[in-house]
Amino acid sequence: MRLFFALLLTLAPLRVAALEFEHEVVDMRPILPKTLEISIAGNFVSGDSDRLQQILTSTLDPDFRDVSVTFDSPGGSLIEGLLMARIFMELPQIVSARVRSGGDEIGVCASACVLAYLGADLRYMPDNTLIGVHRFSHRPGAMTDSEASSQAQLFSSEIVALMQDQGVDMELFRRMSATGPDDIDWVPKPVLESWRAVTGHVFSETMEYRNVNGSLSLHMVHESIYGTNQMFLSCGDKGLIAIAMLDEPELAMLGDAAFVVDGEAYLLPPSEYDLINRDGGRTRIVFNVPPEAVPALPGANTIGARMNTPGGDIFWGFEQNITDSKVRDTALGCDSTMAPQRSQPSPLPAPRMTELPGTDLPGGDMTADGLRDISFAACKQICLDTPSCRAVSFVQSMSWCWPKGSVGPARSKAGVISAVR
Repeated sequence: MRLFFALLLTLAPLRVAALEFEHEVVDMRPILPKTLEISIAGNFVSGDSDRLQQILTSTLDPDFRDVSVTFDSPGGSLIEGLLMARIFMELPQIVSARVRSGGDEIGVCASACVLAYLGADLRYMPDNTLIGVHRFSHRPGAMTDSEASSQAQLFSSEIVALMQDQGVDMELFRRMSATGPDDIDWVPKPVLESWRAVTGHVFSETMEYRNVNGSLSLHMVHESIYGTNQMFLSCGDKGLIAIAMLDEPELAMLGDAAFVVDGEAYLLPPSEYDLINRDGGRTRIVFNVPPEAVPALPGANTIGARMNTPGGDIFWGFEQNITDSKVRDTALGCDSTMAPQRSQPSPLPAPRMTELPGTDLPGGDMTADGLRDISFAACKQICLDTPSCRAVSFVQSMSWCWPKGSVGPARSKAGVISAVR
């Protein structure tokens, strides 16, 4: 944090309009926890982190469980982005962040905005949104080359520390460093999810082997905004046995349990599971994995357990991503005669766009100012990754991309190339 004061004058952006903050207290207890919702839009400039701190200090009290932040910003002062990230990280409340979505325009969080976004505990990326990164820079003439190099190293160390503290893969930093300061790399959502930059509602997921009473068991731990849920999977006389420990809501009543594979719930009526105990807001049950679920395990992508209320309208539990072969190996190790795994459907062909050289598509713009300094290929990929995008027009001399939510009559125009889905 000390380096911020050394960097403040040399790396701060030229004066532009400050961020716009809007905040609202949402109190729907006991249905939902008390939440402070904050909307942040515009450019990050010096002093914005102080304004955020003032909002938090004057509003939050011990009754708040959540702080929900929505960003829509092309960036600005990286120092302010880092300061905001640290403010969010120090809050005792659960902080969630998302890029603004809704309407016809694409929500954007780029450059300094991404650093502030990474300070949240839970990070979401709705459809029709973009997250972009690039290498930071300083104003020409603000410092010597030697000073700039020294400050760059200090600044990089702060960004790396932020990512490490928040569990983000260093591939994001490498991607950032590989993109020039005048460019923006719009990173696809699946890549950001694989790097844990976008987390969804999950804090962490682990899966490891444990020795339980002399037997090898697969222990899963799933930490999310809904609590910490665990499950042991091991071999028994009648096949796979599961022990699930589920964080339960208040005043919960027990109905059917369920073993979950790839979103499919294999129901277990009360006669097919044993209740170990209920205390400390946690349900502990043991059951034999339903035989019809076992063949799905070797090729599964997710696994979990649920407990339903007697009416079946409400359930609690978890569903965890499978990232290695441990579930497969455990299932096959318990039953070598297991039926072959379900065949996987052939992948759908990758979506494509038809190019229209020398053609402009007026109207239907999804952004007010377009997306600058990107390639035509990246422009098309952004459209393909955005469900509501139907076409793009691209000004070649300016590398200026215009995603289109609708397609009107085409017109000939030199220097412009368009593409439609």
